[in-house]
Amino acid sequence: MINCPACNTMVQEDAAFCNSCGKDLRKSNNFVSKNVESNNGLEISAMTWLKITYIAHIIGIVFPLGHLVGIILTMLKKSESKGDAFITDHYSYTFNTAVKGAIGFGICMVIWVVGSIVLIGPLIGGALMFCIWVWTIVKYVKGWMKFDNLEPINS
Repeated sequence: MINCPACNTMVQEDAAFCNSCGKDLRKSNNFVSKNVESNNGLEISAMTWLKITYIAHIIGIVFPLGHLVGIILTMLKKSESKGDAFITDHYSYTFNTAVKGAIGFGICMVIWVVGSIVLIGPLIGGALMFCIWVWTIVKYVKGWMKFDNLEPINS
């Protein structure tokens, strides 16, 4: 256990952020995630798995199968993040973005199909799908930038 340099609260040595004040402890403690998985001598850090998950979701913007891969990775790796709040929050962010996008896409498909009866449904459904697609791109780019800068999601 160490003391947070900002509020003096006791936190775990490998904590990325103070649970009390939210101070980024990685820069002050030369943070290196200790969540490392060894596979035949090859070490894959939790940060690398998170980066792979982001890449899968970004690919999913064009090829929807990427979202499925990203969701599966999130489900497998989030539980292995060993309490690292930074990694867990980013996994939750990518997962929630994928689920909200899928729900929005499903609603657009219903509007498209049902609205086809009056011939304006495809136009409205298509416009809404485009908006959801752009929203998804913005969310993943925002998350990737925060991840790349080692910032928490909610900063």
